[in-house]
Amino acid sequence: MGIKVFLKIAVIFTLLLPCTGCLPDKDGGTGDSAALQGSSVAPVPETATLFQSPPVIVDRADTILVMNREVQQGTAYPGLTSASIIKRGYPYGSLASPLLGFRGQHGHGLYGIEYFCDTLFSEEGRSGLKKSVLSPDNRLKLTINKDIQLWAEQDLQRQIRRLGAKSGSLVMMDIKTGEIIAMASLPGWNPEDSPGNTWKHPDQTFTNHAIEDEIDAWMFFPILEWTRLYSELMAAESSAADEAESSPESTAAASTEDKNGAQKDDIKKIFARKGRKKWSWCSPVNSLAFWSPWRKEATENFSFSPTGIRELWKLGLGQETGLYLSGEKSGSIPTMAPSGWEDIKFNTVRATPVQMARAFAALINAGRIPAPSVIKNTRSARTETADIPWLTEEASKWVLDELSLDDGPSIAAVKREDSPGTDELTKSARLKDGRCQEVVSMGFWPEKNPDIVYISVLKNTSHDPRIRRGTLGKTIITARRAWGLLDQESIPGIKTARNIKKHQPGHNTMPNLLGMTMRQAVVTALELGLVPRISGSGTVTAQRPGAGAKIGKDMECRLECSTNQRIARR
Repeated sequence: MGIKVFLKIAVIFTLLLPCTGCLPDKDGGTGDSAALQGSSVAPVPETATLFQSPPVIVDRADTILVMNREVQQGTAYPGLTSASIIKRGYPYGSLASPLLGFRGQHGHGLYGIEYFCDTLFSEEGRSGLKKSVLSPDNRLKLTINKDIQLWAEQDLQRQIRRLGAKSGSLVMMDIKTGEIIAMASLPGWNPEDSPGNTWKHPDQTFTNHAIEDEIDAWMFFPILEWTRLYSELMAAESSAADEAESSPESTAAASTEDKNGAQKDDIKKIFARKGRKKWSWCSPVNSLAFWSPWRKEATENFSFSPTGIRELWKLGLGQETGLYLSGEKSGSIPTMAPSGWEDIKFNTVRATPVQMARAFAALINAGRIPAPSVIKNTRSARTETADIPWLTEEASKWVLDELSLDDGPSIAAVKREDSPGTDELTKSARLKDGRCQEVVSMGFWPEKNPDIVYISVLKNTSHDPRIRRGTLGKTIITARRAWGLLDQESIPGIKTARNIKKHQPGHNTMPNLLGMTMRQAVVTALELGLVPRISGSGTVTAQRPGAGAKIGKDMECRLECSTNQRIARR
């Protein structure tokens, strides 16, 4: 009798087990470059019952990042006779893997965008969202760019290797629209092998550090305080000038002018520099080092005000970003404003890298808070304006001018890891090599009218970036390249760049563009004042005018491109 009951339970368990979707995969697929071809996207049988058809996932330039690689009949799994198993292909391997995520052996999205897709196609009542995020050909378009993502991951890998960090993240975001153009998180993994690795290595963790790490946000406090002082000073000067103009002999106006003059002199002593600004490291509080353009006296004597926490909350810290990504944390600031802000200490304010990038973008854009997104068409390019009266256009321009730097981050911070038994905590952040808990750097590009803001975060480094100099300064190069690439986007893949050089009289000879990539050739043509007309894609195989021909401004330049490696003789 006991044997029969046991057999019945075993049969029921065998039938139900594959449908749970909770067990990790035993089989990890291998990528195939041929999967990039559109014809290899396998159609989904109408009899599929495990989940509806998942979309092909592409980047903002329609480059395929995830696709249906093959279909396996469900008869391979006990109890599934009419269903089909769709395996996913990731042509670029580990590229953007923490963002893209992966699917399990039963087709269920287990992480990242793949988890979102599974939720989108399985939950009821999501038809409106489904129609808004998918293209007519059943594609899910992301805001990231494959090339920029690769550059960001390479830059982040260089930082991790040079400073000996355990993990890190790098986020680049459009200041005005909030679109995430790169979200790098290392260490990564190969999505096709992830289910197998989960099965073989139970301790394997899959983490998107850009949305799951919480880092110190104290570096915002000096910027907020000084921007507020600047705004108040400018408002007082304007008021005094108006009073003096209406009543030149007014003693009240003279008194106000004297009072504001002393305050203005104090601010000048703190911020005034002769010639080009010189960024430097200093230690405003114990265990913390701050990289900024402001003088040492300003940062080391700075007093943190509890009102700064209120302003950070208004800039978006402590609030969800709405990225449709599971596992995202919101930071340490409560979602609802507490009655007593003074109860929160500045060194306990923590936020995710994406949140900090959003707040930094708002700070240099007059309090206009962008809505971060990683999926195209999920929201319009809208912003919310923070309720901060002193964060005016003039004040925002001031902080923008103060932080503009063309060869490194605008600001950076290092949180030292004190060794046990340290007696002099005041010297814990002094210049010395050793372990750091967090290394954070933020910047933007271009300098005058920024379009891109970025944040780089390294966790648990073995070396101090103040000793191994030059580690954090290379990210601005990635930001420049990213801005140049985004500035060329259009229907054929190119848009006239805002920083294209004007045609110069001496440049009247057509160069040889054969063999160049389409983007390189178009940028060269635009710099010469030509109007490019493109057919095909890939490398340039023919050009008109030919090399050496005389050219003039606004002349049409025809470029024929092909993915075939054979090109005309130069």
